[in-house]
Amino acid sequence: MGEIRSQRPALLVIGALSVSDSALEWIRDRIVSQWGPIACESEVFDFNQTSYYDQEMGLNLKKRFWAAEKLIDRSDLAEIKCRTNDWEAEYADEYTSGGVVRPIN
Repeated sequence: MGEIRSQRPALLVIGALSVSDSALEWIRDRIVSQWGPIACESEVFDFNQTSYYDQEMGLNLKKRFWAAEKLIDRSDLAEIKCRTNDWEAEYADEYTSGGVVRPIN
């Protein structure tokens, strides 16, 4: 039988996609205000592997990843997911335009 042991802290990596560079920056600002400095971030790149999001998010989606400098407790992941969902809804409420239902994911 396996032995139960404490888990080491984990690196928090968040990815977002949008047609809007300003939406991606908005998310970056939220990450920094919630978890502190960014340790590493990807370049913005075209998200063209699927057309799954086109209808609700628009065409020419861009994606970016960020890794927070501060490590997190893995047991916080469900709460973190709820928080990022709240950010998505907040951004949609404040910045939806041009018939885009979901301006950021």
